[in-house]
Amino acid sequence: MNLVEQLSSVYSKTTRNNYKIVGDISKLANQIINMLDSNVDMLVGLVHLRTKHANYALVRIIQNTIFSVLVAKRSNWEAERIHILTCACLTENISLFQLQNELAEMKQEKLTEEQVKQIRSHPTQSAKMLAALGVTDKKWLSAVALHHEKLDGRGYPHGFMHGRIPDEARLMSIADRYGSMITPRANREAGNPSQIMRYFLSSKRGEFDKKLSHTLITELGVYPSGSTVVLHSGEVALVTYQGKDHFHPQVSAICSPTDELYIQPIPRDTNDDEYTISRLVDFPEVKQFNANLFWGDAANKIQDELLSSVEDIPIETDIEIENAAKDIWY
Repeated sequence: MNLVEQLSSVYSKTTRNNYKIVGDISKLANQIINMLDSNVDMLVGLVHLRTKHANYALVRIIQNTIFSVLVAKRSNWEAERIHILTCACLTENISLFQLQNELAEMKQEKLTEEQVKQIRSHPTQSAKMLAALGVTDKKWLSAVALHHEKLDGRGYPHGFMHGRIPDEARLMSIADRYGSMITPRANREAGNPSQIMRYFLSSKRGEFDKKLSHTLITELGVYPSGSTVVLHSGEVALVTYQGKDHFHPQVSAICSPTDELYIQPIPRDTNDDEYTISRLVDFPEVKQFNANLFWGDAANKIQDELLSSVEDIPIETDIEIENAAKDIWY
């Protein structure tokens, strides 16, 4: 099973009597950490490239986890701390994921009072649910309970500020916002990574931790792996590797200046004046290419492990999970 299917399976088990979630989530956490150790650019590229998925909520969880762990590693957090962070990321929305999928398909933007109540209470309810499922680690529970708090006090559910918000929760908040903005929904197109980065760096915004935000942007680069760009030649290319210079990543051209798709991607050197990057561009046709054409044969295996196809992954016990969650929350 890929990560989405595995996470779906874990969530489904929460309806069982006396089920303890720690072991299963810990295994998933180790799997993601090991995947990031093997090929960061490939994994980040696939996460940016394959944002459209029927199971919106669980894919968003995988995204958030990957971005959070990426920053934690760059920040030289200890291995045990990264492991706990990963577990927290994988369970941060355990009380909300069904509603998330419903909202992702909604055409209208206005939420009902009950939906707003569920959203604003889900950090607390998720932490309560995890405690009932056997989680005793205080850092894990605290990160989940506070991952929507903002440094300026405008977060929820408590409106905590600065020192009352642990770094784990601060990082999860940043990763959650970034992942949300790059992922399309029924009522919203995916955002441009460059614009999203400017959003985080805006001096007027005090809700996010500046140091952690800067680390995320540094890791992803000006042109993140998996994003599509227009070259000075007029070609459209996919960013595949960051390298040491984030302004000149490795790219592969996929479309000619006359809008003809290439049969095979063509590597281009962005240090060459002819192939310097002009701008980011939304180019949905890139999804027609197999991942192995950009990152080698291992990419298809990683893609299969990371996500399934865009077809729906059924969760047979949605109603049971929702009822069990209500029993735990209230």
